[in-house]
Amino acid sequence: MSRFPLVLLVAALLLAPLGFAQDATTPPEGAHVAAAGVSQLAWFVGPGPREVNESAPVGGSGSLWIAVSNLSATNASRFAVVNVSSATLVFDNASLTVPAAGNASWSYQVVAFDVPSNASGPAAFALEVSVYERLPSNETTLVGHGTGAGSVALEGSAVAPAPAVPVSWYVGGGVAVLLVAAVAGYSIRQRNVRRRMNEGPKRSQVMREVELERKLEKAAQKDPEQAAQIKAEIRQQEQVREKRREVQILEAKRADVLKTMDLLRKRHEAGGLSKLQYDNMLAKKKADLERIEAEIAQMESEGGDAGAAA
Repeated sequence: MSRFPLVLLVAALLLAPLGFAQDATTPPEGAHVAAAGVSQLAWFVGPGPREVNESAPVGGSGSLWIAVSNLSATNASRFAVVNVSSATLVFDNASLTVPAAGNASWSYQVVAFDVPSNASGPAAFALEVSVYERLPSNETTLVGHGTGAGSVALEGSAVAPAPAVPVSWYVGGGVAVLLVAAVAGYSIRQRNVRRRMNEGPKRSQVMREVELERKLEKAAQKDPEQAAQIKAEIRQQEQVREKRREVQILEAKRADVLKTMDLLRKRHEAGGLSKLQYDNMLAKKKADLERIEAEIAQMESEGGDAGAAA
């Protein structure tokens, strides 16, 4: 009778590590989970793989734990690529690979991050995971994709009291306001001058067209040949005006493409776009820009030829 409890105790001690290892592969309670095709993506902030603590000190550091499931449950070789981005947190590795962890149901990776000393409020971050499968033929295919987001509460971020403003600053501020007003008034005046200068040629063109129409009315009765010449000149002016309008539309499209390219660059630098996404989208915009500039050059060349002919 005394041997039976002893056998149970020994069996429990032998099976305990197996039970702990199996539990260690499962994300802890409080971890975030999202679907990623054939796999699942889990993430949490904490000091270790079994503890969730979504806070970090300002000026300090922390750890973001990332886990991907179902990388080992296949005859093919699977791995996951995870991209992490944040406008506040500074990650040591913003793009990491999660390989299969033996026969475990979840494969883990950890990435450290720093919290800037001037950070305040919750620090948000985002994740994007792509799961790939490499077949025995060495062919790699995408079998899963998912996204996630989270935030880290920042400890020790206190708002400093506003210092007292000296009286001299008010005087300096008043002078600065007067200077700004003077500069603004001068800028408005210069803009109006430029607008009038730009409108001058337009008014001259309109007056010329009106004059041509009057000549056409007079010549239509007296000199049919001169009337035909005037009609040809009016058509030429209409064609030039239409070409100018088309060039202006193309120039607006070019400005829009350049603005989009700049926004793509800023999103990539902020971590919102991976390098592959940025390169693909930028290549399309560059192709659009080259096409638009070629059309503008052709329009300007045709306009110059028409002007020379006139």
